Amino acid sequence: MNILIVPDKYKGSLNALQVAQCIAKGIQNVLPKSQEHAVELLPFADGGDGTVDVCARVLNGSLQEIPVLDAYGHQKKAQYFLQNPPKNASSGTSSGASSGASFSDRMALIESAKIIGIAGHDPHILQPQHANSRGLGMCIAHAIKQHPKEIIVGLGGSATVDGGIGMLEFLGFSFEYAHHTHKNPLLNRPLSICRPSHWDTRINITVASDVRNPLLGKEGAVYCFGAQKGIAHHDLQNYENAMYEYARMISNSKVTNALPAHENDAMHTRFDTLVSTPGTGAAGGLGFAFSVLMGARIAGGFDILSDYTDLETKIARADLVITGEGKLDLQSMYGKVPAGILNLVKKHNKKLLLIVGKYSEDALRVWKSHKEVCGVFASSPDDESWDIIVSHAATRLVSTSSLAMRTILSSSTI
Repeated sequence: MNILIVPDKYKGSLNALQVAQCIAKGIQNVLPKSQEHAVELLPFADGGDGTVDVCARVLNGSLQEIPVLDAYGHQKKAQYFLQNPPKNASSGTSSGASSGASFSDRMALIESAKIIGIAGHDPHILQPQHANSRGLGMCIAHAIKQHPKEIIVGLGGSATVDGGIGMLEFLGFSFEYAHHTHKNPLLNRPLSICRPSHWDTRINITVASDVRNPLLGKEGAVYCFGAQKGIAHHDLQNYENAMYEYARMISNSKVTNALPAHENDAMHTRFDTLVSTPGTGAAGGLGFAFSVLMGARIAGGFDILSDYTDLETKIARADLVITGEGKLDLQSMYGKVPAGILNLVKKHNKKLLLIVGKYSEDALRVWKSHKEVCGVFASSPDDESWDIIVSHAATRLVSTSSLAMRTILSSSTI
């Protein structure tokens, strides 16, 4: 029997590799020794927290550690993933704004949360008026110098609401402002923008985000996510107005003249269409900056990582697929690893076993309604403290995985 173990992390207790190893140990304890079994481990992520670490483990490449600034301008070290070029790969060279630099057949992956993330900051004293995305621009600039074929930027978990202006400024875009009162450049009311003359339009950027919110409105960057980044309720409209003026300025500017024709066409759509595009509201408007000013495409993080790891092929040749995450709830059906795995399992008519930290009863009913799901097991009880759950996470996951496999084998569902 061919078994593919492809879990997400159990946030706060076990990373994705540790989860996969615990599940493998548990199921191998009960698999019949008289039969041949192939167990493949593929730790996974959805483009958010942990994606860089997963890539470093499952793809051929290395972590690059560089000095950057966090969202509040403090110096720190951050890592991004740089894929090794394939052996015998040739690099094409063409003239352009980067002095004819050669672009290699490899990928760089950056997690914005590792650089300008909200994690590690006291949620009670967040200061969005002092936060900007400059540090992310520093990391992207370093990655560009490595000349990868593609730069993937995972959005999510950022502490900034600056429309990506801080990032853009470090990358060479210049702005004129009404004033210079705030460290958050959005609040300084940008009046105009100029694209850098050295910008290379061959740079291929993909934004990994499952957030589909538009830039403006009640479901936009400010009103939907501003409060969790520290914007006081009475100040939300001020940020919304600033974001509106920024987007209006961009839509009226000639900043797109240096872009290829197909990007110009996309930029010259009506203002209302531009600010309502799904994904532009991600990460405090970073989605807007990437897609509108840098020609990036926005795609689901799960789909991007699936392509690079050849996940569908691995699922197609498996007899049983095992996945899981720390907490299985109704949100797990939207853009998360278990949902993406389920879709591929359905496509190839395979069986899926879920081994999670916890699950909600409503989520359990939904997941069990799918005929491909042959079991859902939780390793942690609901009534324990977080400290106990974390300290026993690994041993309990091993024993739960043994129980799950034993149950599946006895029921003859595979």
